[in-house]
Amino acid sequence: MSGLLVLGTVLVVSVIVYQLYVSRRVVRAPGYTDRQHRVQLLMIWCVPVVGAFLCHLMLSESAEVTTGDSIDSSDSDGYDGGHGSGNGDGGSVH
Repeated sequence: MSGLLVLGTVLVVSVIVYQLYVSRRVVRAPGYTDRQHRVQLLMIWCVPVVGAFLCHLMLSESAEVTTGDSIDSSDSDGYDGGHGSGNGDGGSVH
C-alpha cells in the first residue's frame, strides 16, 4: 500500500468513528425531542465532519447549561455566593 492510501484509509476510518461517537451521544442526549435527534443525526451523516463537529459542540454547550458549568460563575444579580469579593476582607463593605 502506498503512503497516501494508508493515510486516506486512516482518515476515513477516523471520520466514521468520530461520527459514530457523536451520533451515539446525540441519541442518548436526554434534553432533545425525537425531531431534534433526527435532524442532528441527518446533519452528522449528510455533512461529514462539520455536521458532527457542530452537533458535538451543541452537546457540550447543553451539558454546560445542564450542569451549571460555565466560564463566568457569577450570578446576574451580582451575588457571589458568599465567597467574598476576593479582596481579603470577607466581602464586607467599609
